[in-house]
Formats: sequence, C-alpha cells, structure tokens
Amino acid sequence: MKHIKVIFLFFSVALLTNLLSQNREKTNYYNEIEIIKKQLKKETYDEKHLAIKYNLLGHYYNKLNLIDSAYKYMSNSKEISLRISDTINVVNRMYSLAKIEFQKEFFSKSDSTAIKALRLLGKKKNKQNITSSLYNILGTSANIQGNYQEAINCYNNVLKGASDSINVIRYKSNIAFNLIYLKKYPQANTIYRNIKASKFFDSISDYLKGKILDNHAFSRLLNNEEVVESDFLEGQKIKARINDIMGLTANYHYLSEFFQKKENISKSRKYAQMMYDLALKHNMSDSRIAAIDKILSLEPNSRARELSIEKSEILDSIQRKRNEFATTIYNYKDEVNKRIVAESNLSKTNLQKQKWIFAVGVTLILFVVYFFYKRGRTKKEKIIEV
Repeated sequence: MKHIKVIFLFFSVALLTNLLSQNREKTNYYNEIEIIKKQLKKETYDEKHLAIKYNLLGHYYNKLNLIDSAYKYMSNSKEISLRISDTINVVNRMYSLAKIEFQKEFFSKSDSTAIKALRLLGKKKNKQNITSSLYNILGTSANIQGNYQEAINCYNNVLKGASDSINVIRYKSNIAFNLIYLKKYPQANTIYRNIKASKFFDSISDYLKGKILDNHAFSRLLNNEEVVESDFLEGQKIKARINDIMGLTANYHYLSEFFQKKENISKSRKYAQMMYDLALKHNMSDSRIAAIDKILSLEPNSRARELSIEKSEILDSIQRKRNEFATTIYNYKDEVNKRIVAESNLSKTNLQKQKWIFAVGVTLILFVVYFFYKRGRTKKEKIIEV
C-alpha cells in the first residue's frame, strides 16, 4: 500500500510539474506578444524588420493555439516581405500559412499556398531546405484527401533533396504508408523491412519507430502474412510511453481489425471502444468518426442509430469550425483590399492637391512676372515722356 502511495505521489508531482511548465511557457509567450506590440507603438521600423516583428507575433500566437491571430500576423508579414521582394522570407511565411491551413483542414487552400511557394522559388528550389518541407506538407495533404499516388510523388520529390539519413527513413516510411492504401502491400513491406534492417533504425525517434512497427504489422496483416498480437503491442508500448495519442488511436484501430479478422469479435469491439474513448477524450474528430464506423460494423443494431446521430453531429461541428476559419481568411483579404482602396484614394487625393498647388504656384509666378513686366513698361513710358 505504501508502495502504491509513493507511485501515486510521484506521478502527481510529475503531472503538476508538467502543468506548471506549460503555464510558464504560455505566460512567456503572452509577455513576448505584449513586448512586441509596445515596440510597434513606440518605435518606427523599416519594412524588413516590421515583417520580422509580425512574424514573431504570428509564431507566439500559434504557440498559444490562437490560430486566427497567428494567421493574420503571418499574412501581414508575408505581404510586407512580398512588397520588398524578400523572396525567401515570403516562401517561409507561405509555408507557415500552409501549415495552419492544413491544420484547419483547408487542404485545397493549403495545397495552393504550398504550390505557389514552390513556384516562387523557381530555379532556387533545389537549393533551399524549405523545398522539402513544402513537398512534405503536400504529400501529407494528398494522403488525407485520398490522393495516395500523388502523395508518393511528393515524397519522392522530397527524397531528391534529402541527405540526412533519418529524414530519408521518415520519407520512405511515408511512401510505404501510402502504398498500403494503394493495396501494394508487398512493395510497402519491402520498404519497411529495409528500414528496420538499416543501421540508422535505432537512431530514429520513438515516435517514428512506433509508427513504422505498427504500420508494418498492419501491412503484413492485410497481405495475409502471419501476424500475432505482440507485433502490434510492440508499437503500442512505444506510443504509450511517449504519449503519442494519435498513434495510439491508430494502434487500437489496427488491433480491432486484427481481432475481427481472427473472428474474435469481443476483443475487436474492445479495441474499437478504446479508440473511441481516446478520440473523445482528446477531441480528435476524424479518429472518433473512424471509431464509430468500426463500432457500427461490430455492434448490434440497438446502438447503430445513437452512433449515427453522434457521427452526424461531429461532421456538423467540423464544418462549423471550417466555416469560422474561412471567415478569418475572408476578413483578412477584405481588410487588405480595403487598405489598398484607401491607399489608392489617398494617392488620388494627394495627386489632386499637388495639381492644385502647382496651378496656384504657376498662377502666382505668372502674376509676379506680369506685375514686374507692367511696372517696367510704365517706368519706360515715363522716361520717354520726360
């Protein structure tokens, strides 16, 4: 009993320490935002440094998960960098914006932003590290949208510029994952086996290692190879240790599929429920829908109606969130357009003023010239009369 209390106390202290650390980080971000905003009010910056300040604001807001504000300031930073022809920073900002758009599930917008950034790089594309990042986000987006061959093409483009052995493993793993969706299991399994045999496999992150172990086991299962429960539990153990929540939902899904194939419906239902509970706890809409679909295929009809209604509500919620972010994008563009119109009107007003001042100036000059000319004529006439 005493031993259990010690363990409980240890985890309580660890949890409290983690929460305090997160609060400190948030406080620091808010402080940095206030400092930058005060600087912007008091000081005048050239456009290059102004773009840097706006980007920092976007970065800190993003860290605080205040996505709308992050998007606005990063967009401002991009527009200023574009105005001063700072191409590399424009591309960097576009990558940040594409990531936010992707996060908000505006995949077409994210793809468009990333592709425009690649076009902007032009011939410099193969010399910039950001190129790999842009292709990577395009590949991930293509996978989510079900364009698996396109995703593979993107990752192959990433591999062309990848020199780091760990990154090479990551991108090859992504290619294998998309091959699973294309039902090319032997090709996927060959890639996974080569990765696991690589001398760099032990050097990769636990996050990537857990994913590779899990996905390889699932690919073998789909290819009707001999797979046992422990093949999935190996990846699960790693994911649980590093608190990879998304990875755990995938693992529970794989195990549910494994036991369904083994005709052990009780265990299949257990893992589908575990996936659902975890997705619900962490507000993971897509995983929750996938879990509901799995449960529906296993549960008796009595629960089908209840879960179908819940799935519909989740989809409505996702659409509302997308609409809210769409409004943010629209409002930003509207704000930019209004500013352009205002600047244009101001320029026209200034031009009219300049024309008026010029006309008055010319009139005065002509009047002075005429005055002295007339005065000179009068004097000359008087001299002649004398």
